Amino acid sequence: MDRPFEETLSGLGLSDAIEAVLRGQAVEGDPLDSVYRLVQAYEVADWSSVDDIGSRLGVPVPILGEVYCEAAGWAGQVMDPAPAAQPIS
Repeated sequence: MDRPFEETLSGLGLSDAIEAVLRGQAVEGDPLDSVYRLVQAYEVADWSSVDDIGSRLGVPVPILGEVYCEAAGWAGQVMDPAPAAQPIS
């Protein structure tokens, strides 16, 4: 993408709350921001933060791997174009 982050973000039509989280301007204690930080911690294997944030959110840490993989699979489906139609044999 050759567009600045702010321009790209503004063009996505996201809610103000989600935009604030992605810009790092969320209100202290915002649950969306906490979920975002939990995912970021999980992605870099910051297990101490994962435990801390997960506990504060009431998310059972043992299921995070499964939930993360499920969400990543869903995101992949949403981002990939529909498969080309195959001829019927």
